Amino acid sequence: MKKHDLKRMTVASAERKAAALAGPDPLPRPAKEVARVTAVALYRDELDWLKTAAALLKRAGFGKTSHSEVVREAIHHLKETLAGKDDREAAEYLRERRARRVSGSA
Repeated sequence: MKKHDLKRMTVASAERKAAALAGPDPLPRPAKEVARVTAVALYRDELDWLKTAAALLKRAGFGKTSHSEVVREAIHHLKETLAGKDDREAAEYLRERRARRVSGSA
């Protein structure tokens, strides 16, 4: 790819092209499962962290890692953490996490 071609590409298309050139994705995707697009509101620092996490994984060889992949992993982690907890225990866990985050000790 020539340098002047990159200037015409949007950042998103350049990232897709770079991911495609990185080779196969080492993170397997569920077969025949369709992802749905949804909007999620994030604060600037959360979005910055999400971008950083995705970039770190790409540098580590997970070429097709996206923001969505990082969010999916966070969801799976939360599901595992809350597994086996009843509603009261799950709510208490989330209250404690929020309190630590708000106080700056999370």
